[in-house]
Amino acid sequence: MPKAPDIQIVRSRQEFGALEDDWSRLAEAAGADVYLSFDWFYAVLRLAQDAPEHLYIITVRSDGELVGVLPGAIVERKLRVFTHRSLELIGNIYSPLRGCLVKPEHKNNVAGALVDFLLHARPNDWAILNFEGLSEGDPSMAEIARLLREAGIGARSIPQFRNVVTDLSGFADSAAYFKSLSKNLRQTIRTGINRMNHEGDLDAALILNKDQDIDGSMDDYYAIYSESWKRKERDPEFHHRLAGYLATKDRLRLFLLYFKKTEEGETGAERQHRVPSYDFLVQPGRGAPADYRPVAACYFIVHGKTAYYLKTAFREEHRKHSVGNVLFWFATKYLLDVDGVTLIDHQKGDEPYKLRWGEVRETRVQYLAANPRSAKARLELWAEHQVVPKLRRVRNWLRRRRTSPQEQD
Repeated sequence: MPKAPDIQIVRSRQEFGALEDDWSRLAEAAGADVYLSFDWFYAVLRLAQDAPEHLYIITVRSDGELVGVLPGAIVERKLRVFTHRSLELIGNIYSPLRGCLVKPEHKNNVAGALVDFLLHARPNDWAILNFEGLSEGDPSMAEIARLLREAGIGARSIPQFRNVVTDLSGFADSAAYFKSLSKNLRQTIRTGINRMNHEGDLDAALILNKDQDIDGSMDDYYAIYSESWKRKERDPEFHHRLAGYLATKDRLRLFLLYFKKTEEGETGAERQHRVPSYDFLVQPGRGAPADYRPVAACYFIVHGKTAYYLKTAFREEHRKHSVGNVLFWFATKYLLDVDGVTLIDHQKGDEPYKLRWGEVRETRVQYLAANPRSAKARLELWAEHQVVPKLRRVRNWLRRRRTSPQEQD
């Protein structure tokens, strides 16, 4: 008879830190996304200001080997009426993907062990399961959801946001990729570069290791961000701290575009341009001159053959130069030709600027389930599913009635 899996709960950051080697081996065996890597959870738990306090990381071992991790935390969460103990997957606003880390050949055993543990061994620890940012194609989470349904657990799956990717796997190099872009986008890039070189001079820099000026480069990033269309950061120092950490792991790729306008009486044509054309390759360690102004930034995490497009920003006054598209092209050229990246993940949302470069891969979903032992949790989730949508329809109908032409007359 097979030996039952060994399940433990990790509640302290010290215990979490002790999992690094086992976690990394499991993540490699599972081919895990960067957002399920030990490094990302380290960043969320150690570097973010809104890190969860009450860890509830469930580990599953088979013959001593770590074969499954549900990276959870218990959060006191108020829905509409009641406050519940909510079991949530660790992450923050910058975590576009969450899930359960499982060694593939142990998928069914781990899912069964986790569900049995939550329903029978520790049913009083939680009232609601609130799993956000799940991939529709995550087989482990799908199996957990199936087992919960079989156990009669009322649950909802709610679409949250779409995920866009740029697939580079079919291109031998950046030259081939550039030819595949739309004529309009290729012209936008060329025109942006030519216009900046006509009006002045541009340069590009790449920060990727701890020996470079990360602090100064992040200051440039924040200067750009402050004059962009972006909303104010909820955790303004997180990306600065994250950059320093990623640089020690060779995972940081921070691209910056700089521009200097020609002085009065001088023309851009008189310069020996630092970036003469779209074929320019950014070189790490090459810094822009001190009198050049930072105008655009692209912040990536590289993990295996995937580059995660974590942040982007550009100064609004340089929109006419298409600095966002220009820098993204230079970043893609480097990621493809030097890093050998085959996929760029644009994270959350399907904004038009992302769709110029990629296509929708999937919709990420939120999974909500109520503990059968909690009447309040079951009532609230039932109301959310059955009552609240009807009330919204009534409210919208009343609003339309108030603003209808008949009423206005």
